[in-house]
Amino acid sequence: MHEVGAGMELDSSTRLLVLRVAREALANIARHARACHVSIILENTDRELRLRVVDDGVGASTDVLSDAGAPYLASLRERASAAGGALNVGRNVRGGTTLCLQLPTRVAG
Repeated sequence: MHEVGAGMELDSSTRLLVLRVAREALANIARHARACHVSIILENTDRELRLRVVDDGVGASTDVLSDAGAPYLASLRERASAAGGALNVGRNVRGGTTLCLQLPTRVAG
């Protein structure tokens, strides 16, 4: 776990969203990724709070990257959008997957 930026207090709904996204990402890494390393990076800037979960596993397949292939992603994306943010998932160049939750600081702080 890496924290970047100034410490901050999060309201309960934001804490719950960050926890759910991190927990779901870690559960899927454990089930499917065959990863050796996972990094959880929580960044706080003047404009946004960003949670990135990065693994070095086999990488998510194209159908998993879509909401149709992973219904849990659709639910998490809806929650992020309702909070004014976004949730994106992509394959890393050297293998593995990165999940990124971005929330505006006004929501997070």
